[in-house]
Amino acid sequence: APAVRELPPGVHVLENRPLTPVSPKAAFTARALVGLAAWPAAELVERLHAVLKSHQPPPDASSEGEEFARPKATEAACVHAGPYGTRSATIVLVPQDGATLPDVYAADGPPCTTPFRQETALWDPPHTRG
Repeated sequence: APAVRELPPGVHVLENRPLTPVSPKAAFTARALVGLAAWPAAELVERLHAVLKSHQPPPDASSEGEEFARPKATEAACVHAGPYGTRSATIVLVPQDGATLPDVYAADGPPCTTPFRQETALWDPPHTRG
């Protein structure tokens, strides 16, 4: 059953699998984000977009131990592999103060071909569920 859990401050990479155990894909993407705190704020979304549109799979990607074998290309951040493919991507920047709404950017399509749009207004109180 789905469960809600609080995440500590930091970078979290969510894909089409649970957060834990961390997959090679999520770990590879997180490694590309090392040093993110030092990135200039004005460049943050653009640099995150560059990571999310990458077609480079992790060198250690393997479907060993999985129910079925996956093409290695499906382990990249942006996937175009037959029936598998990235349909969208989202960047959520949560302010440290906890009182300000997160900045939300979404690509309604593969991030390699779709620009991110600011969608923060979707999180305004009138649009949230209690």
